[in-house]
Amino acid sequence: MSKRVLICEDDGSIRLLLSKLLTRHGLLADSVGTGAEAVERLLREPYDLILLDLIIPEMSGYDVLDLLRRERPDLLDRVVVMTAQQRAFREPLPVAAIIRKPFELAEFDGVIERVSNGGRGAEGGM
Repeated sequence: MSKRVLICEDDGSIRLLLSKLLTRHGLLADSVGTGAEAVERLLREPYDLILLDLIIPEMSGYDVLDLLRRERPDLLDRVVVMTAQQRAFREPLPVAAIIRKPFELAEFDGVIERVSNGGRGAEGGM
């Protein structure tokens, strides 16, 4: 059975690219374009990995992380943040990894491989 991934990214072309990249890893990808949609899915469906942009409509990625801290702290070690926002690299986030946008394909593949197999990514962590 394939592992499920939720992609939360407001740019449709990036969502499509990420979905294709995840498929190469044998993962099943669902995607949403807003933080509110991500929270709705995360509270009712099981996911093995979450790719989360920080700058998204309706609820920021930071808001999604705050809600997960309160409601589903077990999911935080499955979150990979993808962002160009410098703040994310200055403040510790309770996530498995942080990938800086734009990212290199090899970096993305390495982080996804580590996190989907239960490890922590090279960039992120608390």
